[in-house]
Amino acid sequence: MFQLADVYEQLGKFQLALPYRQEYLALLLRTEKPNLEMVADAYMYLGSNYELQKDYRTAYKFYLKELENNKADNYRNLKNVESRIMKFKKEHNLEWKYGR
Repeated sequence: MFQLADVYEQLGKFQLALPYRQEYLALLLRTEKPNLEMVADAYMYLGSNYELQKDYRTAYKFYLKELENNKADNYRNLKNVESRIMKFKKEHNLEWKYGR
């Protein structure tokens, strides 16, 4: 699923990739602990898909879920994730709603 979504995105077919991104996240949430790094990555890739479709508000929501997940998991590169999301927020004039 994950790799098929990658292929669709590489082909510029973002809408076709989206259901595979969503299904992959749903599968992880059913089978893994909710704050594993893989789950956070799935949120990030979903956000990225929405960003590619220029749906910045939805992308931002998924990026914040990624951040929440990484924070709950004491992710070692949390500052990098926060910086990337802050940059995204500024680029697209979105509000920061995560503890700031």
